[in-house]
Amino acid sequence: SEDAENPSLSVVVRASEMILASIDDDRGQRTATPAMLRSARLAILELPRDTATVPEIERKDLRRMIDILQKEIDNTDIILTGLVLLRYLAQRQSNQKAVALEDGVHFVLHAMLAHDANSTLQGVACDTLGNLLQEEENSRQFLKLKGVDAIFGAVKCNLANTR
Repeated sequence: SEDAENPSLSVVVRASEMILASIDDDRGQRTATPAMLRSARLAILELPRDTATVPEIERKDLRRMIDILQKEIDNTDIILTGLVLLRYLAQRQSNQKAVALEDGVHFVLHAMLAHDANSTLQGVACDTLGNLLQEEENSRQFLKLKGVDAIFGAVKCNLANTR
């Protein structure tokens, strides 16, 4: 199986499933708890930072994830999990290109604005942008959407959290 060949894929799939399970089902229940989302984030953080092991994500799956994240923009646990996952996936050039096609930079900047006082989320968002902006189209979107202003806003809102 592909999971056996690339253990990173199973962690990515699990994190994606947690994001999907964190939205309300037909009965108004959320099946992914904040603890489950935290566990998914920690698993991603333990993955090797080797671009050869980062799986390529299908554009339709990326679109679905970004749509959910946009709808759940006020839920810190979901957004933080999505950003950690996106940061990891954006180490791979083909994923950077897919993110550009799905307006992923817009999502990251929107998350920064919605959670401007959360220094952890701001840091992960900036790291995510660092990976995404290696792709020219993402850089264009960043500049067009006034991303520099968002970065300065994040710094200004979180000056008390610096060391």
